[in-house]
Amino acid sequence: MNNSKLSIGTVQFGMLYGIVNNQEQVDYKDVSKILGIANQHGINMLDTAPSYGNSEEILGSIIYGQSLDIVTKVPRCNGDVVSTAYLVSVIVSLYRSLEKLNVNGVYGLLIHECDDLFKLGGERIFAVLEKIRSMGIVNKIGVSVYTDEQISRVLDNFDIDIIQVPVNIFDQRLVRNGLLDKLKKQGVEIHARSAFLQGILLMPLDLIPSYFYPIIKKFEDFNTTANKLSLTNLELALSYIYSIREVDRIIVGVKTEQQLLDIVNSKIVEVLSEDVRHLSITDPCFLNPSLWSFARD
Repeated sequence: MNNSKLSIGTVQFGMLYGIVNNQEQVDYKDVSKILGIANQHGINMLDTAPSYGNSEEILGSIIYGQSLDIVTKVPRCNGDVVSTAYLVSVIVSLYRSLEKLNVNGVYGLLIHECDDLFKLGGERIFAVLEKIRSMGIVNKIGVSVYTDEQISRVLDNFDIDIIQVPVNIFDQRLVRNGLLDKLKKQGVEIHARSAFLQGILLMPLDLIPSYFYPIIKKFEDFNTTANKLSLTNLELALSYIYSIREVDRIIVGVKTEQQLLDIVNSKIVEVLSEDVRHLSITDPCFLNPSLWSFARD
């Protein structure tokens, strides 16, 4: 398994986090152990953001002196117009992130809310990021997106280096519509997030929230497919994304040492697109966690 393709998502290190499980923040000692295991297994990228509570401060106190590729983000723009004050806040936010992380620069800087680019004056945000990149403070600039419409609009208007997109064995939209291929042909580095669909894919069938009952057959088929391939659900979910040639990095969130060990020790096999096409879902109500609305069982 090529662990260097993995990136550790760190939102759960800095704040209460979890949609289908009990919300919890990872203890500092556990964060240190998780990052130690990541280092031992050749995982050299971390994904964070100023909006992830005190994640950046915690990371900075643990990784000081280590050579890691860090991706962070700029704050969201409130309102319908991109003001000069907001543009200044982008620069201030980055320098605060560098200070918290105890680093002089970061690998990637992303616009957290893609639609900010399409507000009045939104092109000025990207111009600021280009200036920051030219100064050598960041290596690559880009965006985090949720929909294919956002991807197409960004590609038509901005020369991005890096993009974060949702991809998992249920969410095959960007593979099937060719957008991942289009991104790769334009030289964009692709980071896949939501590999486990916020952990839903790894839950036992009897614990799946009732919100997902309309697609429970997909979960049953997922389990059956994993069994046929002699894989765990985790291994099938990971194998699917590893098999997508266009994906450069896979962002995984973990809350315990064991979860990370399970990931790095997973058996990875080639998964052909046609063999899992039957697991594809297109309804964003089930694919986009921000649209989920249900009481925790």
